[in-house]
Amino acid sequence: MERETGDPGSARYVLMIVLQSVLYGLMDVLSKQAYAVMPVDCFLLLRYLLAALLMLPLWHRRIWSAIRRVPVGKYILPSACMALAFLFSNLALQYTTAANMSFIRSLSTVIVPALLLIFYRQKYTKVELFLQPFILLGLYLLCAKGGLSSLGLGEAFAFIAAALVAGSLVFGRRSLQFVSAETLSFVQIVLAIAACGTMTLLTGTVGCAARALDLRVLLSPLYAAAGCTIGGYMLQNVALDHISAKTVGVAQSLYPIAAAAIACAVLGETLSAAGAVGAAILLACVILENLFIKE
Repeated sequence: MERETGDPGSARYVLMIVLQSVLYGLMDVLSKQAYAVMPVDCFLLLRYLLAALLMLPLWHRRIWSAIRRVPVGKYILPSACMALAFLFSNLALQYTTAANMSFIRSLSTVIVPALLLIFYRQKYTKVELFLQPFILLGLYLLCAKGGLSSLGLGEAFAFIAAALVAGSLVFGRRSLQFVSAETLSFVQIVLAIAACGTMTLLTGTVGCAARALDLRVLLSPLYAAAGCTIGGYMLQNVALDHISAKTVGVAQSLYPIAAAAIACAVLGETLSAAGAVGAAILLACVILENLFIKE
């Protein structure tokens, strides 16, 4: 049974999303070396293939049982949203800056309650209406640091990714009533393989997967598969089974903070004063969301 946001027991599930943000933030740093050697779509295909191969020995019985028993319509929509979200996020990086992509991609936080209103008639609470502008301000200060540098194809791809992430949360919340977190995560991975595989065939980069034989490159997709894909998907889906999609979405706004902190520690990058203010605003919003909003 779902715990209400505001229940002290729900804090552990918020921490799962915080951990997910840390895992994704570390991936941003590690992927720099791999992207210099291997095309993004080929890297993602290898990442998801490795994740599927790692998941099957652990949960194959539970996964196959659910797939045979539960109609595909119960879980296909959030799975497709999640699979396509990461593809569009990485496409966005090919056409825009990381700062622009991070800001627009994080707008999934404010898209989630809009989708809940449209598809499930779940109205905004007074606290949510109060927090939404502050979340936008925090993301703007942290990621854009004074303004977007452009508006074009990359920004459009980033917004599509944000909407897809929001869809994976809103529709995934319902899917978890029928399938386990392991099953939903596996289906999301399989669809991601299909999407990335199609991209590599269209771009002719599928042969670049052989470059992963270099140990320095292989470590990145291995971490991406185990830490980000299996770990990240599982953390999100387990948390989503206990707290609301809105709370998960707000907690995921901490991802840019985690990425900035890791970049500072590993790469020596520093956060601007505006970025620090934005990070503080986001942290306050997450705390208030967890304390006062109940589903």
